Amino acid sequence: MTLGDSHDRSPELSGIGGWLGFLCFSLMYLSPAGVLINLAINWRMLTAGAGPVIGQLLSIGLAGFGVFVAIRLNQIHPGAVRLAKMYFITITVLDLISALVIITIPGNAQHALAIFSGLAGSGAWLAYLFRSKRVQNTYAPAAAEKVSDVFA
Repeated sequence: MTLGDSHDRSPELSGIGGWLGFLCFSLMYLSPAGVLINLAINWRMLTAGAGPVIGQLLSIGLAGFGVFVAIRLNQIHPGAVRLAKMYFITITVLDLISALVIITIPGNAQHALAIFSGLAGSGAWLAYLFRSKRVQNTYAPAAAEKVSDVFA
């Protein structure tokens, strides 16, 4: 047995597949597509100067960050899971700030519902990243024969 091995690792639960594959697909394709659709819907307001330009720019930046996270996860980069956690924590913090702003404006129940569903989604992905055996097995440190190999 080598350092880094685990008794409960299942070889079938490793690699980019299952929910981890869906997460990568969502970050790489679905999130940017959603941002593009939102831009298309709000384009007339944005060009007239009446739309929330800062919010749209923030959405574009977050979608780019999500694509970067997906690329790192697909490359099985050692820091990819930490980066993914930072992404979802950022989304959660921004959603909480949005929720505080939206709650103060009367008649925005639809927006509040969208924000709270986003919070639930981020929370679910964070829980997955922290608890998933597939994530642990895929991004586990390489096996080492001696303790000194870990620090080499």
